[in-house]
Amino acid sequence: SRESLSFWASKGINILKGKHFSFVGSLSNAFDFNFIYEIASFLNSYSQKYIFVICGTGEKYEKLNYMFKDLKNVFIIGEVDQYSALLLIKNSIATLAPYQNNPNFRNSIPNKVIESLENSVPFITNTKGELKKMIDEYGNGIFLEKGLNDFEKISKLIENKVFLNKLKRNSFNSYEALFDF
Repeated sequence: SRESLSFWASKGINILKGKHFSFVGSLSNAFDFNFIYEIASFLNSYSQKYIFVICGTGEKYEKLNYMFKDLKNVFIIGEVDQYSALLLIKNSIATLAPYQNNPNFRNSIPNKVIESLENSVPFITNTKGELKKMIDEYGNGIFLEKGLNDFEKISKLIENKVFLNKLKRNSFNSYEALFDF
């Protein structure tokens, strides 16, 4: 909607350029924000054209503002309405799914990931278990191990349109196969 577009414009973000990675969720201990920090740092030194948009509220809001203050490619927005969130997600290169590696998240597919797939947007995660298995089987995202050795997958995502489009198609196909009842 026009309101959502002007909301993002007011934050200095041209959402339709599709040059962003997004996280929409609670800013809580359920997520490993160091994972986003590592990717954002890598990409900041690699190319200035891409940004990370983190939306949500929670007990980590202040801490994250401090943590990311030196990274000019990270925008912490706070709470957004569902239309602005959907516009953000639909136009993302990928969504970020940095769930903590505990049994609760290893054994399930969170709704945020399903929403990403439904909108033909791949996801990036470091969570082993079901999310990694789904990526291995359907090619609908990127699994990154700890450390920087896998980060060339991120550069491939932004440099190789064929690869990105394949992941986008796989994302929607996996949504239809697994979640569209």
